[in-house]
Amino acid sequence: MIFSFGKHDTNYGVIVDVHSGSVGIALVHSDPTSNKPKILFSFREYLKILDAPDTPSLLRALTAALAVATEALSKDGMRVLMAHDTKARISKVLLVCGAPWAQTVTRFIHVEDTEPFVITEEKVKSLIVEAERRDETELKTSDLLKELNVSLVERAVVNTAINGYFVEDPYGKKGTEFSLAHISGLIPEIIVKGIESLEHKASLHVVRKTHTFALVLFCVVRDLYPKITQALIVDISGEATELCIMQEEVLMETCVFPYGTHSFVRDIGALLNNTFPEEVLGHLREYGPESDEKIKKAVTVTQERYLKKLEEALILLEERYTIPRHCIQVTSKNLGAFFDPLIEGFITKYKSKEVRSFISLNKDLLSEKKDAEQNKDVFFVVEARFFHKLHACGEIT
Repeated sequence: MIFSFGKHDTNYGVIVDVHSGSVGIALVHSDPTSNKPKILFSFREYLKILDAPDTPSLLRALTAALAVATEALSKDGMRVLMAHDTKARISKVLLVCGAPWAQTVTRFIHVEDTEPFVITEEKVKSLIVEAERRDETELKTSDLLKELNVSLVERAVVNTAINGYFVEDPYGKKGTEFSLAHISGLIPEIIVKGIESLEHKASLHVVRKTHTFALVLFCVVRDLYPKITQALIVDISGEATELCIMQEEVLMETCVFPYGTHSFVRDIGALLNNTFPEEVLGHLREYGPESDEKIKKAVTVTQERYLKKLEEALILLEERYTIPRHCIQVTSKNLGAFFDPLIEGFITKYKSKEVRSFISLNKDLLSEKKDAEQNKDVFFVVEARFFHKLHACGEIT
């Protein structure tokens, strides 16, 4: 598989998605004349639903799944690419890592003076260095980050303001107050080395950008819903659920708890004495009023467990924030039809007389017939939109 640079190849890229329960690879065509990207090929290798998964075994399984996904890209993916465009060349790899592996840390830095001062590139860089020093301090003290052996892979400025007003390009402007929101992305070293090794084996001589899924999702949500400035963003993957607080168009904080779609399968399977994960997944996808009573009881018990963990996470977030009135959710394994009503029913009534709105990204992004036929993997659709749009918040270093 040969990847090279050139004027013709700027519109093609590879997306590598590493989430808690799977690894996926997709080929994307980003045509500047179109408002949406086209996913030419995608493949996802799901991890086995282990009885008692631990961090080391899951990370080993992820690296093995990455090798399988890369092999699929080398064979089937390249055939699809050549059939689409015989002159196509890949110029960029987008690696996206989701919770719980990815740690997304937002730092807010504020400086002020009695006299107006000019905002310079050097000043912004010095503030970013200060933010990253704080991240390094946290890296050394956090037991979780030590266990994952993470490295800093992402630096992004997502908001700059002068005298309290958002300014997209602050350089050269004056003010008595200047603030910025800086995001650092941390992922396990084993994943970084796995990607580097596979790039070498597959001759991927390309530019690689690495981002956390929280940042990618935040950027796409901000672009899709420009009128929503505050939201609770929920990402449900195989082994984890990540909650992101967005306020005033800034990703304020993320919170992760270890319970996802695989957790549901394990718990429901245990209650039903069913050791076949795919059969349990089938029950979830087809769940409704006509489901067997035993299945309904097992699902109800498991839902209560999940919602208790969700409530505990929200309580922690409430110590620092008011839970936003908008909730935007994305769910893996095409289980949006199961999780959407569960989360909507809970969050719209959660500790508030104010009516909260609920938005399902699974529905919004896969509702169009062309999108649904092209790819039913909502994670790839989100990431392809990020790749296509090249959001400023994902490209500033």
